[in-house]
Amino acid sequence: MNQDLKCDNLEVGRRICVWSIEDRTLANMTCTKKIVFESGTSCLKIARQNSITIDELQFLNPATPCDKLLARHTEICVSGESTIHNCASIQQVPHNETCSYVSQQFAMRIPLMLRLNPTLNCEKLNLTEQICVGVGAFKTSNCTDTMRIVPGSDACQKILNETQLSISQLKNLNPTLDCSQRLKLNSLVCIGNLGMDTRTAQEAVVTSLNSLVPGLMEHFQKFQNDPSEANSNALNQLLTSSIQKPEVNSKLKALYKTNIIIRRALDSQHPLLRQEYCNQVMKTSTSQVIKSCFCKDEELLIYCQALAVQRFQDNERRLSENENWRRSKRKIGCQFITPYSGKTVLDLMTDANKQCWGGGCSIPMSFFEANMDASLCFPLIEYLQNQDEVRVCYDNSDGCDNADPNNAKALKYIAERSVDSSLKLCAIGSELIKKLLAADAGLCFEIVSVNYYGLVGKLNVGSSLNLIVFKLSGGATIKVHDLAFPNMCEDTDTECEDYCKWRDWPNGKAYGHIEGRLLAVVGWDGIKVFDEKFNQPNKLGCEVGEKAAVILRNDRTCANEEDCDVYRCCWSADTKPCYWELMEQERGFSFKPHIFGRTVFTCEFVDRNMDLIDDKLGFDVYGGKSKNQGKNNFYYVAKNDGMYFGTEKYKEDTLVQSWKNPCEEAKQPENTNNGEGDAEPTGHSSVPAASCGKRIVGYYTGWGEREITENQLRKLTHVVFAFVAMKPDGSIEFGPVSEDDPGPQAGAKAKRRFLDMKKKARSVNSGVQILFAVGGWDNSQYFSSTAADPGKRAHFINSVANFIESYGIGGVDLDWEYPAEKGADKNNHVTLIRELRQRLDQLAASKNRRSKYLITLATAAGEWNLREGYDLNGILQYADFLNIMTYDYYGAWASKWGAYTGPPSPLYFGTLKGFSGKLNADFTMKYYSCKTKKTGMLNMGVPFYGRFWENALEPIRGEDGMWRTAQEVNGKFEGGYVGWRNLEKQGWNKGAATWHDKTKTPYIFNSGARKFLGFENERSLREKMNYATGKNLGGIMIWALDLDDDADTLLNLVSSTNLCAGNSGNAYVCNPIDDVRWWTPENSDETVQGQCGKSAKLINGFYPVCDPDDPGFSCCGAAGYCGSEEEYCGCETCIDYRKDPMLIVKEPVKPSREVQWYLMNDVEGKRGRCGKDAPMLNGKLAICNPDDNSKHCCSNGGYCGTGKEYCECDGCVDYKKQ
Repeated sequence: MNQDLKCDNLEVGRRICVWSIEDRTLANMTCTKKIVFESGTSCLKIARQNSITIDELQFLNPATPCDKLLARHTEICVSGESTIHNCASIQQVPHNETCSYVSQQFAMRIPLMLRLNPTLNCEKLNLTEQICVGVGAFKTSNCTDTMRIVPGSDACQKILNETQLSISQLKNLNPTLDCSQRLKLNSLVCIGNLGMDTRTAQEAVVTSLNSLVPGLMEHFQKFQNDPSEANSNALNQLLTSSIQKPEVNSKLKALYKTNIIIRRALDSQHPLLRQEYCNQVMKTSTSQVIKSCFCKDEELLIYCQALAVQRFQDNERRLSENENWRRSKRKIGCQFITPYSGKTVLDLMTDANKQCWGGGCSIPMSFFEANMDASLCFPLIEYLQNQDEVRVCYDNSDGCDNADPNNAKALKYIAERSVDSSLKLCAIGSELIKKLLAADAGLCFEIVSVNYYGLVGKLNVGSSLNLIVFKLSGGATIKVHDLAFPNMCEDTDTECEDYCKWRDWPNGKAYGHIEGRLLAVVGWDGIKVFDEKFNQPNKLGCEVGEKAAVILRNDRTCANEEDCDVYRCCWSADTKPCYWELMEQERGFSFKPHIFGRTVFTCEFVDRNMDLIDDKLGFDVYGGKSKNQGKNNFYYVAKNDGMYFGTEKYKEDTLVQSWKNPCEEAKQPENTNNGEGDAEPTGHSSVPAASCGKRIVGYYTGWGEREITENQLRKLTHVVFAFVAMKPDGSIEFGPVSEDDPGPQAGAKAKRRFLDMKKKARSVNSGVQILFAVGGWDNSQYFSSTAADPGKRAHFINSVANFIESYGIGGVDLDWEYPAEKGADKNNHVTLIRELRQRLDQLAASKNRRSKYLITLATAAGEWNLREGYDLNGILQYADFLNIMTYDYYGAWASKWGAYTGPPSPLYFGTLKGFSGKLNADFTMKYYSCKTKKTGMLNMGVPFYGRFWENALEPIRGEDGMWRTAQEVNGKFEGGYVGWRNLEKQGWNKGAATWHDKTKTPYIFNSGARKFLGFENERSLREKMNYATGKNLGGIMIWALDLDDDADTLLNLVSSTNLCAGNSGNAYVCNPIDDVRWWTPENSDETVQGQCGKSAKLINGFYPVCDPDDPGFSCCGAAGYCGSEEEYCGCETCIDYRKDPMLIVKEPVKPSREVQWYLMNDVEGKRGRCGKDAPMLNGKLAICNPDDNSKHCCSNGGYCGTGKEYCECDGCVDYKKQ
């Protein structure tokens, strides 16, 4: 809970979280920036200048007294590891309100609010002063009004339409705004300022008017010390009333002409041309006095508005004092009539051609109502033949979107698109009309950019409507008609969207928050005159973060339908005695846990009927022995054999208690394939790679969190289930295969996930091949003995064949990790695959199968495994393709290699000097391609995960932050892996990633927590896809599908790449020899390791060269050592074998005469010596190597070299000429 806590160096005043009711990890507030002030200042001023909330400042500086001015030279921390650095709007928290209310008021969801405010605690909101409500391209100190970016309004032109600002004004308000791109959803855009720092403008106005407005400076100072809504309202009220006084009005006019700060502030408060305000007011029923004020240049616009505001307030006061008038509380009422009756919404959208209709709403707001008339147009929906897709078109100019009507995620994406609709807002009611007429204020206003979400029947009204006299903010969300595709709400990703929660609502019902404020003067909040909340729709389990929920479901599939019944009874110490009820559908209860964790709920369950109550099950479902706590969802499901638990819906895999007499499961139709049946895939793949026979292969695990979806399967050519367990005798069955899920229920869970995967794969009708995998990192221990024993081998092969036939699938993937490095398993490996091919071909022939059963392999990436451990060409005589595991090159391993951080899957060499250049995908794929000459049978693996290290230290060398060492703890390097979908959940901010260009991968280093993460993201995947296309590889393999996020971000990128766009043939420049002619750590000791050239020790009778496939050691330098820097590759006598591998076979490759010269590994005094003064070699005179162009001459001093002093002197000998 305290990521940044350093127990050996605790700060005085440091706050430590010891228990969290919300199960939230405390934000990492390790200080990353400190400042020292030369003069006294306040915490509020510091927080404002650094765009952080006062609450965060106090959290960062717990020992600093913020209730008084700070002393000179005080050191203050203004940024922590978790600080939101570009917070653009900081707002006061309403007193005694809830997080739900605040999120509604500022139009942001609670998860976004918590993400923007790492230290916020919804349980103690009354102790919070300020919150960050959004990020944007501006500073909070320079903006007075903002607009939140929502779907449908994520373009600059939409903002211009709504605000009537010009593009230059918008860019001046938002200096770093990029209008060429879609604007980031939920971010803020500034739509109003005072032309400068807001406080500067306010101080100028107060100072200038202080002598004419008694108490103004005192109010201002009070506001500066406490910028609360009450203090802001008091200042605003005082200025509004004072502006109407002749002496103050005259002073403002004079200042407007002479004081540039005052002029800029007043001009910025009214950014449109005066004629625009005049045009607006002329459309209303305002009196001629107010019209003249707005339309003539005699008075400042702020004076005209102040007059109208004052009259509005006077009438409101008189109305409030009238005892005969009472306000009636009414709900929002709307009526929308679609063009045709008797048809479903989907029928209307399918049949209609841009049908439009009208409707209206009445929203009660304090002393008046807002009446709205809207014009809405259906989107057009068209079914695409033979594609099982629909095309949804909102507007011809905006283009159309295609989606699978059964894919909730795809429909959700389209549902978030909106179109602008016109809206006319009028104030109605006799009392209001009297009041507004008396105040000379307008009655009706034309509004644009009201968002209508046609696919789900949702209308969003207003985000910030400036209506000359007052401003409406907030907004109402109205249900105008039913969903076009109701089934989309059955998915866990959409069931908590508002349009799914309100399905039982009548059309016209709404929720939201609207407040009205009178004229805001120079940046202070306008005076609030009303504040209305309309309750949101609720659904059990959709209040995570605010309430806990226990959700109960019956998923029994008993052969006898009557045996499916389950009765339940739940209670707590604070509730009444429970009553038994039948679990007929999903039910449960939500609640706010006791702040000190005392809440305990207990449930009991009876199987079949109440006569068996003595055999009931009972246990705590929240608190108590369950250990469930926090404001989360907790799911309990009745299954055939007992009650199961999970923290995610449809993933309840933990058996809590078993029934005494489990019911017999209804027979599954899965194992009834006869002949072809559903054993072969049907349909055709729409994956671009499939058009030329290339592959997108995805592994799906039996223990993962996420269930595979039909949408994922459509984007694959092959899906591989991992894994089916292998037994010591060679047989296979569903069972524990991973340390991630070693429990007794692992087999049942794996089987359920396999059958679900198969069912979905067949239903998508997209030609996807189904395979299952055997082995893996935790279940390969029996491969060696099975492959070596003919009896076990036959048993394994028959077991695989029976599994394929029984479940009607397309083949098997052998994931042997790994055959012995020195080749002990090499021949047995090929024998196993050959005999398996024979057996599966026989099976295919007996079933008259159109295509053969597939045999694929998941194979190693490291040369140390490959060179002697695999017979690749022997394997590919019988296997269909290889899935190469080009990942896990780096990780926090238990060995010494776990000490080095790095990317799990670097594309290219990018390590520091002295490191191997073979730990990257480029080396591995080149090795396979050059050894087999069958690039089309090779799939490059990509990981949908990252690997992290704890206790990571500073960079090993220079500015390259990728390469670090980790500190051991108790002899181990601590770390692990994290799936792409869980990065944020486990505290990794993807936006904080650094790009490492050499390896083409990202990494994150958290300096406070000393944690390092190497991972795969969209950019690195794009690099790999371009590589696979350019190198003409056979396909891409993914580990693993269930690690992708729910939007399938990574899979979409992989699947959409056209692998067929590359060149044909082998794109690699291959090493011309197959044997090793270079000294490596594996074949030498430190006396000869890395040596090369004609003076180095011979290797198998050859002159040693450098490995052309190892970019870290591919050049032979002048000194006779292999490396990769300029000194090895760029000198006159340097040889770059990577650039031209054919230099390896350039003659002479062996000595042209018997070796009679000293070598580089000889001792000092012999090395490089020759002639009569050198020690004798094997009883003979030592000479110089005639094949060595840099050392073929012996000088009269007895040393080998070239040049005149070695070759042309008196007594010199040139052995090239001998």
